[in-house]
Amino acid sequence: MSAKKTNWHKTMCDCFDAFPECLLLCCCPVIGTAIVQSMAHKTTGVLNHNLTFILGCTLCCIGCAINRKRFRDYYELEGNFCIDCLLYDMGCYLCLSSQEYMESHWQLQNRKSADTN
Repeated sequence: MSAKKTNWHKTMCDCFDAFPECLLLCCCPVIGTAIVQSMAHKTTGVLNHNLTFILGCTLCCIGCAINRKRFRDYYELEGNFCIDCLLYDMGCYLCLSSQEYMESHWQLQNRKSADTN
C-alpha cells in the first residue's frame, strides 16, 4: 500500500521566486539538474544515472520526465509521467526544474525543522 501523495509546495509558475537558481538552470541546465537530483537522491545506482543520461541526450523530454518521476516518488508528490513528458516537450524545462529545485529546498528545510522539534 503506497503512501498518500501530497501537493507540490511551489507551482511551476513560481520559477522566478528563486531567481539565481533559475538563472543557473537557464545558463547551465546540466549543473542545475545535477544539483536538484543530488539533493533528492542521496544514493542511486550508476546504471540508473547512465540510463537517464542516455535518454536525456537522445529523447530529452523522456529523460527529464524520468528524473522528475524519481523526484516525485522520493518526496511522495502528485504528478503524471505523461504530463511531465508533454511539458518538457513544450519547452517548460526551466519552470519545471526551478520547481524541483525550490521543492527540494522546502523539503530539506521542513525535514530539518521536524527533526529539531
